[in-house]
Amino acid sequence: MVPKQLASLTTGQVAALASDDLNALSTTQIAGFSIEQVGALTTAQVSTLSTTNLAGLTAKQVAALTTANIAALTTGQAAALTTEQIAKMTTEQMAAMETADVAALTTASIQVIPAGSLAAMGTAQVDALGSAQIEALTAKQAGSLTTAQVAALSTADLNALTTPRW
Repeated sequence: MVPKQLASLTTGQVAALASDDLNALSTTQIAGFSIEQVGALTTAQVSTLSTTNLAGLTAKQVAALTTANIAALTTGQAAALTTEQIAKMTTEQMAAMETADVAALTTASIQVIPAGSLAAMGTAQVDALGSAQIEALTAKQAGSLTTAQVAALSTADLNALTTPRW
């Protein structure tokens, strides 16, 4: 199907696509889905998207994924998210990420998480960050950590927060 044909599919038709069919689409075709079509994807579809196709989604499309879809991402899929995609994720989406998925994010991805979204993460999610990820936090991000999140950090993680950040 050409992108114009895919754009004409209803949200119900998109939700009915088999995972194999969805993964057979090119990144150009995937990027051609409307926000509504992406929002209609099921957790089963999203959890089986290839990392290439997931990375091919626009940042606005990723922001349209449900929190259930974000929670359904595999660790490999989470690691494949681009910084542009991460930066556009909602606070609710970031809070829905599994701890292993948060741990798989690159330091560049960590740096683009809005401070409010970081503060909304659970203590287990923040605790899952490695020392390199903690060290990559911006001053604004470090300052947004809640008391409970800071308390959950290991000594090594706390040491990763350098003095200029505070």
